[in-house]
Order: sequence, then structure tokens, then C-alpha cells
Amino acid sequence: MSDFHNKIRCFGSKGVFQIEHIFDFEAINHSQPDNTSAYNGSATKLTGDKVKRPTLGIEVSPVSNQTALYERKTSLELSMYEIMRMASVLLGYAPGAEFRRPGKTIAFQRQHQRIYISASGTKGHAALPMDMEHTALVSIFVLRHLSTTLQADTDAIISAIRGAYALIQTSNTA
Repeated sequence: MSDFHNKIRCFGSKGVFQIEHIFDFEAINHSQPDNTSAYNGSATKLTGDKVKRPTLGIEVSPVSNQTALYERKTSLELSMYEIMRMASVLLGYAPGAEFRRPGKTIAFQRQHQRIYISASGTKGHAALPMDMEHTALVSIFVLRHLSTTLQADTDAIISAIRGAYALIQTSNTA
């Protein structure tokens, strides 16, 4: 796949947002040290079955003098549930979402004609607005990821997200 299929970048005057497919392998059994490795026995050899754990990586980097400062980026890998929450914001069903890990946060907030992305972490802060066109591209990217991962039709995924996030409105009126 080309880079366009694996990642999307959105550039702003104060920040850069990137989203990319990540396919990690994790052991579902146990592991043991691999004494034959080139890493002096410190590497881990998977002895059980391996499963593909697809996720999306998101990162926000500050910009200075029209140059992205990738060394100061805040990055997260999203769980399947977090990817669904992000999709709900991109598709207009939820007003915002915040994803936290120890020492870092990336937030998405719907605003007039854009989604405002902000990030904070140990290496600093960054923020940028994502325009409608980039929001559409990122939405397609996320839906394609969910469709591939869940082996489900995109329309079914959108319907499920719409139904689940209608609970937000139900709880506000109850």
C-alpha cells in the first residue's frame, strides 16, 4: 500500500495531525527469553499463537517556523473502542472525545466547520483545526480501518455508531 493508504497527515500553522494503520502482533500464550538472539538474550521469542491486533496510531506535533517538530509529538495507539469514539466525532454523532494515557492527552472537539484537535504531553502542547475536507478523508480512513478489522460493511458500522451515540442524546433528555 502507498503512504496515502497507510497514513494521512493534516498540516496547520501551529500543529500537524497524523493518523496511521498499525498492525501489532501480540502473543496469546506465554513468552520466553530467546538466548540465540542478537540481543544478548534480552529479546523475547513468542512461543504461543500470535494474533494480529490492528489499531490506529494518532499523533499531534507542534509547528515552529513552518517546520513540524516531530521530536515533540504526542502519540497514542487507540483501542477498538476508542476508534469507535473517534469515528462518532468525525461523523457528527458525538460533540467530542478525549483519549488519555499517563502523561498525555489527545482531544477532538467539533466546532463550526471543523474539528479542533489538541494534544498535551511531557514534550509539550500542540493544536490545530482540521477542516471539512480533511475531516472527510480521515473519516473514510477510520471507517475503512473498522470495516477491515471488524469484517463488517461500512453502512453497518455507521448504523451501529449512530445508534450507540444516540444514547448520548437519550441520557441528556432523560
